[in-house]
Amino acid sequence: AEGAVGAGKRRSGRVFAFDVDEARVQRLRATVAAMGAETRVATERADFAQLDGGAARFSRVRCVVLDPSCSGSGTTFFADGGGGGGGG
Repeated sequence: AEGAVGAGKRRSGRVFAFDVDEARVQRLRATVAAMGAETRVATERADFAQLDGGAARFSRVRCVVLDPSCSGSGTTFFADGGGGGGGG
């Protein structure tokens, strides 16, 4: 997550960060604030799997990075088809 936050500070893009656990969301918000990245990182308490990927706010998303800590497998997906993922 720190790499994504750093990238958010250097580029014109935006990072959406979701977690279902409110304590982790609050910790992430504090980290984002300490890095001065509040304008680039939007944190939200939500279940990523339940989000509407077709929503207007995600219309310009080019990359999704998942950290499914409970599943034991990390996944990266690039909307342009250039990435792949899976594997632990």
